[in-house]
Amino acid sequence: MSAISAFLGLLALAYLGAVAFRRNGASILGLPSGTEYLLLGFFLGPEVLGAVDPALVDAFEPLVYVCLSWIGLSGGIRFGTLTQGRAPTKLVVASLAWAVVTAGLVFGVTYGGLTLLHLHYDHRLKLALALAIVGSETSPFAVRWALSRKRIEEDVPEKDSHSVEDVVTTVAHTDEIISMALLAYLLATLPARGGTVIAPALPWSLGTIAVGLLLGLLGGLLLGKSLGRSEAMTFLVGATVLGTGLGVELGLAFPALAFSLGLGLQLFSPHRAELEQLIESGEEAMVYPMLLLAGLRIQLGIGWFMAGLLALGLLARLLGKYLTGLGLARYWLGRGQRLGLTLGSSGAMAISLGFTLALVEGGPLGNAALVFAALATLVGDITSPLSLRKSLSDRTTPTGAPLEAVR
Repeated sequence: MSAISAFLGLLALAYLGAVAFRRNGASILGLPSGTEYLLLGFFLGPEVLGAVDPALVDAFEPLVYVCLSWIGLSGGIRFGTLTQGRAPTKLVVASLAWAVVTAGLVFGVTYGGLTLLHLHYDHRLKLALALAIVGSETSPFAVRWALSRKRIEEDVPEKDSHSVEDVVTTVAHTDEIISMALLAYLLATLPARGGTVIAPALPWSLGTIAVGLLLGLLGGLLLGKSLGRSEAMTFLVGATVLGTGLGVELGLAFPALAFSLGLGLQLFSPHRAELEQLIESGEEAMVYPMLLLAGLRIQLGIGWFMAGLLALGLLARLLGKYLTGLGLARYWLGRGQRLGLTLGSSGAMAISLGFTLALVEGGPLGNAALVFAALATLVGDITSPLSLRKSLSDRTTPTGAPLEAVR
């Protein structure tokens, strides 16, 4: 059996498992962020069993690029939104500010640690920036998984945890723009396919965002006022492939370009809600292959010093997320409310960012970013649900009113 046939068989088995172990729309087995697919790829890869050649990633490279862009596109369409409707502007601004704080903490800690290696300034800057890109992102899926499990096990009404979910969802749908902006800048500093840096980093990264917004504007005009499902899906796939090809050939950060495209569609198209539903319907088909192939690409031979540095970066990330939860809970959930490490969850977006850096850079920087993303996701899958359960069990307000009344 060829490696490609084995991969397709594993992917089909993963889909069947996801369908079989689902009840009331919630997964009853597996990890919150679907990280079991990442772990499956890792265990089948050269680091453990060696059953699948990591060169398989090269064979599926075009598919991987499209998957990464699709995840970026979904982030752009969801920017600043809740599960239903738009998030409050003040909460969006606060989430952005705290995302910058978290990215700054990760960057500062890792950059300070790298100075001990006496690396060149440029190498220290890029590696610390790569870890900050991955570390500032938040995923809402671990929280939604924990809430769904709690409702299934304890028959908790949905309204009892609605405000907590709103805050986490807003943060998760907002802080990705910081990661994408930093990714656009970092990839602009790396050599393009021709082996040279073709333009100054800042103008080139701004150009990446501008091209994506322009494509989003054109897409919004093409979609018009009426929207057919098949036509809209065809457009989304076509726009994703176009943006991916353009980004790869020009040396742009193609996930950031796709994110900007999605943001443009949200701003200029009246069909944001319908487009988000279409994105969600195809998301699992993009995320599962990406996670499996990312797991194959992980290499643990990073050395003890780098392992310690990643651990420090992970602690800095958790500190940033804890401070974020502390600040947002005090204003949005009422006095006495705590989120703890609920916002410490990570997921497919962080993995996709690390995977992008591993594919484009292909050296220690990319591998460190991918390993850091995997560690952040695994730790978040443990700490975030536990912290959320504690927050809900300790939940009280000064007046004893429901949580929604505080807001």
